[in-house]
Amino acid sequence: MNFVFEGGTIEHVSNTGSYLKNVFFLLKPKGIYCFSIPCSGWFEHGFFQFSPTFFADLTSANSPNITLDYLCINHGQLKIRGLAFNSFYKRTNFDFPPKLAISKSHRFYNKSYQSTSLATGTLICLLNNSSVPLDVMAVIQKNQDFSLNMNLIQSIYQDYNLATTVGKSEPSTKNNLINKTSLKSFILNFPVSSLIKYRLIIFILRILGDRAPKKS
Repeated sequence: MNFVFEGGTIEHVSNTGSYLKNVFFLLKPKGIYCFSIPCSGWFEHGFFQFSPTFFADLTSANSPNITLDYLCINHGQLKIRGLAFNSFYKRTNFDFPPKLAISKSHRFYNKSYQSTSLATGTLICLLNNSSVPLDVMAVIQKNQDFSLNMNLIQSIYQDYNLATTVGKSEPSTKNNLINKTSLKSFILNFPVSSLIKYRLIIFILRILGDRAPKKS
């Protein structure tokens, strides 16, 4: 097969590893696996709900055999602007809009998704607090025949040491950490609907455009 599309099956299968091994076994080299499956807010819909980090780490653990060409979360009916994880994870760096998309569809991606920025973590928290059903969508390309490695370690535990996560003892580092934490806490705790705050941040990022801070 050159293309496998999934609109929501893997969450109903108890053995995720066997399911994915079959998908990539059926695909020919350069074949595409594209899916949109439950991420959160789908209580009792299936056995599992998948975080975007699962697919980011799956492709990282199986590189260069498979390549992640796109990864995002969105509301199923695009009632809110989704998030594209083009550089949110340290080991993830794909084009936004996706390189496999025809140029005529770039307007759709730019209108419907927000690319990764320093605000992405806050936006994720707001979506978690909103209780809106979300889907995770990805495009993964198989580059060559291989045996799928399902022995994954979540990237946040691979890429950051304790000092980076909790801050060092120097006053300047402590102050920076406190300021960042305080701003995020202020936004999350401000007594306004999480979706309103989400849409407001997206609006500000759209106004800033290329001047919006990116994830380093």
